[in-house]
Amino acid sequence: MAKEIVSNKITLVYLYILFLSYFILRDSLIHKNFFITNILWFSLLTSYSTYFMVRSVDSNFINIFPFLIFIICSMKILSQDIRILRNISLIIVFFYVIISSCYSIILNNDKFLKNLLLPNFFVTPSYLSENYIPNTTILRKINEYDNLNLTLISDKTIHRPNIHLTNKGYGLPILPLESFNILNKKTKQTLMDDYFKKNSKHLVLCLFDCKFYRSNLDDNFYNKIFLGEKLNFKLLSSFQSKDVNEYLYLIF
Repeated sequence: MAKEIVSNKITLVYLYILFLSYFILRDSLIHKNFFITNILWFSLLTSYSTYFMVRSVDSNFINIFPFLIFIICSMKILSQDIRILRNISLIIVFFYVIISSCYSIILNNDKFLKNLLLPNFFVTPSYLSENYIPNTTILRKINEYDNLNLTLISDKTIHRPNIHLTNKGYGLPILPLESFNILNKKTKQTLMDDYFKKNSKHLVLCLFDCKFYRSNLDDNFYNKIFLGEKLNFKLLSSFQSKDVNEYLYLIF
């Protein structure tokens, strides 16, 4: 689902790169071979950056930024003025990348050194066991609600469909939370309204102490559960031990 485009520095940088590539394309009009090459690169740039425009999330642009710079560098240039403009733009980009990287390393030197010395070069996702079964107290409470639709929120781990849970743990279409929560409030409210027209109640099983929110103005809402204007929640049961924490909520 689309998110509205935010007018911030990331968006301005993207627009500048887009206009710079367009200027390079126009500059090559008088040379057929250059123009054909450049229009292919320009098409690649616009199509590759479509995902950023559709989702409008800053992290998406940061991920594709090196490829956009590569495309700008690969385009053919005839005019000396455009060549100077591209060189100055690249120098500014490299300068800010180096400065921001140094600043980040100095500011977060503990994290930098810790990650630098980690034995694992690749960080892989952590998956919850497919055979995961909640505590008997939690299961008993779930069964009291006649197998009401249930969603499992597993914190930092990713969970696959779990045969021991109703709807296999994917009852409410809000997973992963990060992807759902980047939507604008109107879209989230519409989705929740449509779902709760058919299902007046829903169970949520959290493997950590879940938080709920009603507006995108709430602090740090990306890992919280959206309630919107019409829904409420109640803690039905909880279980804490050394190895696991479980909280069962009813949304209604």
